[in-house]
Amino acid sequence: MSMNEVVGRNIKYIRKHHNHSLTHLSIFTGLEKSGISRMENNKRSITIRELDLLSKFYNIPHLIFCIPVNESNYQEYIELVELSKCVELSLDDVWIIIGAIKNNNNNLS
Repeated sequence: MSMNEVVGRNIKYIRKHHNHSLTHLSIFTGLEKSGISRMENNKRSITIRELDLLSKFYNIPHLIFCIPVNESNYQEYIELVELSKCVELSLDDVWIIIGAIKNNNNNLS
């Protein structure tokens, strides 16, 4: 899975977790609704500026969008998203969490 696919999927997961429509997200970030949809569906790359807007809107670190997620670790990912709003995570913390999630995914295969 490419990083664009990971980030796009996570944008969708986070948006749906917050019960935000594409229109809502578009209004509050200034991003085009069609552009958000295309990012979520891996039809176009996301720019650093767009990632920054989304990160600020959801009040989560940029790297949270880069964690590979699937059905088996979705709930843990959402818990991490919510935790990252309350606790300032260092870059090292995020990499440790990414490693733990990847390790958990490998153990499930």
